[in-house]
Amino acid sequence: MEIISTIKRIERIAKIRLEMTHLNLDALIIPRFDAHMGEYISEYDARLHWATGFSGSAGACVITADKAVMFVDGRYTVQVQKECSPDIFEYRHLHDEFLDKWLSAEFVGGRVGLDPMFFSVDWYEKINLSLAKKPLGGQLSELVCISYAPIDALWLDRPTEPMSLAEAYPTQLAGRKVEDKISDITSILKANNVDYLVETQQDNIAWLLNIRGSDIKFNPFINSFLILHKNGDIDWFVNQQQIGNDLDFGSKNNVRICKKDQLISEVERLSGSSKIAMLDEKFSPSAVKLAANGHSKIQNNPITLLKAEKNTTELSGFRDCHIKDGVAWFRFGNWLVDQIQNNPDKKDEITEIEAQEKIQYFREQQKSFVYDSFNPISAAGSNGAMCHYKASKSSNLNLFNHNSFLLDSGAHYENGTTDATRSYVFGDVSKKYRQAYTSVLVGFIELARLKFPKGTQGHQIDGFARARLWQDGMDYDHGTGHGVGHFLSVHEFPQRIGKQINEVDLKAGMVLSIEPGFYEAGEFGIRIENLFEVVSMDNGFLGFRSLTMAPISMKPVDLDELTFSQKEWLNSYHLAVQNTLLPLIMSDEKEELLRQTMAI
Repeated sequence: MEIISTIKRIERIAKIRLEMTHLNLDALIIPRFDAHMGEYISEYDARLHWATGFSGSAGACVITADKAVMFVDGRYTVQVQKECSPDIFEYRHLHDEFLDKWLSAEFVGGRVGLDPMFFSVDWYEKINLSLAKKPLGGQLSELVCISYAPIDALWLDRPTEPMSLAEAYPTQLAGRKVEDKISDITSILKANNVDYLVETQQDNIAWLLNIRGSDIKFNPFINSFLILHKNGDIDWFVNQQQIGNDLDFGSKNNVRICKKDQLISEVERLSGSSKIAMLDEKFSPSAVKLAANGHSKIQNNPITLLKAEKNTTELSGFRDCHIKDGVAWFRFGNWLVDQIQNNPDKKDEITEIEAQEKIQYFREQQKSFVYDSFNPISAAGSNGAMCHYKASKSSNLNLFNHNSFLLDSGAHYENGTTDATRSYVFGDVSKKYRQAYTSVLVGFIELARLKFPKGTQGHQIDGFARARLWQDGMDYDHGTGHGVGHFLSVHEFPQRIGKQINEVDLKAGMVLSIEPGFYEAGEFGIRIENLFEVVSMDNGFLGFRSLTMAPISMKPVDLDELTFSQKEWLNSYHLAVQNTLLPLIMSDEKEELLRQTMAI
């Protein structure tokens, strides 16, 4: 994405304000979302970045006649101040000071504009309800739905809409046929007395139709919409030129190809016949609910829930690709050691960008590697304190000149998706770093070895990862674990582990990360992350089995602070890594693997 200068930002916000006067608006909300309500968007839909310069994956901006206020979550509190000048913007925490509450306090009798295609049902209704509360002695504010995004009219050099080819994803990798998935979903629709499901999430559509594409960088998606009728018929709203020759839906699955921009008009037509739509309040655009005109039922999306529980073929693929990824991670760690020990004259030249390119190089040597699953976070020294830092030419630090280094990196393979984080130190370890690293590792182990009963939800076990950090007066302002899709989104809903309540039971077959961390602004960042499969255990309990097979750096650990059981878990994990990777690496690499996985 382009780096936007302060002058450009001032000019763009001035133009937006002029558009607001034409629409008689006192405020305009610009979300990070596109019409699919996902975390990842194409540059074509990056309206928030165009207007503000903010490149993070979650946030919103409220522009008024005299203010521009950025709302971001804890991952971006440092980053937003670097990308969005305090001379132009104010900053608010997206979760501590809710946008709807801020609006109701700031606007008395004002007109607040938004495009309902870019706001979920839940978010739209919270804003609408908050504005509808008449303040004491004041006037009601009004929420105004605008039929186009004012930014689109101003964005003269907007990138072209992505048009990648939709390709069939073979059943031998997906594990289930399209018709079987459709049958499962339509049974749920009938049981809930609804006539059709409106699907706007790209990963759900890819999973249901067994297709993959590349409309969004790092994501194998096609930007499209879908209506699944209870009789099994499907209306797929997609650009015709994106339909690959290997797709033969019409004869097999009653798929009708529709123009992409006809979704809302089709929902309006169906609602005119009193047909009931099933919508997900967190992911369906509010424009769809408005089009249904009262003929809708809000319910958790059955595709999202079924997709989260991986079938045996998907789980087998996950295990296989993580072994390949483990080889790449080991070789990356081996490369770091080699640079320190054998290339002392060149080690000052090793940069963040070179490091992220190096692990990709090692992955490219693995069979079935496709591409990275997200923009890698390759962060030396103080850059590591930004949870979602992206190395650039202007920020690119030398690794060994800053002693500490964090790498969060993952990949898509044809049979699965990976995501892991490792933190390294190269010289002497400070007392502060050692304490923080040890506390993060303890939290990681305590959650990884946890047994918990069926019916447990992610927020109920989040504290196990934080307890040691809390004891030491530390914490981290991001979730502890996210779901991961099968050659789909690296951040998959609905399974989550975090402080926020997430009323989704953890179930066997789900894949999640465990990734506690600690970040000292201006100094360093630490995070340790593996992906885990939720597995069934004795007596109706569940647990975690590590998919990631990569050594964990032990240099910064204060071993005296680990309990016997924590050491036992680490030794067992490293023995599994050792036994898994030894047959797959070169003979001259084996000694280093044994060193990195030695028992403590």
